[in-house]
Amino acid sequence: MKALPLSPQFSSLKANSWVYMDTDKGLRQFKVESIKGLNKFSVISLQDISDRETAFRYRGSVIHIDGEAVVLKDGEFLRDQIIGLSVLTTEGEVIGTVEGILSTGSNDVYIIKNGDEEYLIPAIRDVIKKIDLEDHSIVINIIEGLLD
Repeated sequence: MKALPLSPQFSSLKANSWVYMDTDKGLRQFKVESIKGLNKFSVISLQDISDRETAFRYRGSVIHIDGEAVVLKDGEFLRDQIIGLSVLTTEGEVIGTVEGILSTGSNDVYIIKNGDEEYLIPAIRDVIKKIDLEDHSIVINIIEGLLD
């Protein structure tokens, strides 16, 4: 199957890793048989999907990576780890909760919501000061115009 990677972690997948794919009955687990790059796409072979008709049924589905299958460098996080974290300023003021992540060409942008308020916070070193999964929080530095 041809897949368009939406996350840098996709390139960390190897044979025998586990992934999950959206189906009409919820998420279904598949074992990766092989994966290789093809320009901006990846060609991925999954166990139990061996013919064209079966593969066509999954066309347009999102492939979710099992967090244990991904090797992260120090300071890297999976999207699922970031979504839901509380966002605070360096002074301890609560800004909101990460509700989503936008991928741009240069960096991710965290969508932070607090009631009716929505903020777009770039995931760059000047702004993100600390991501603490144990404390379930992100500490940000407020730069000029960030929350306007």
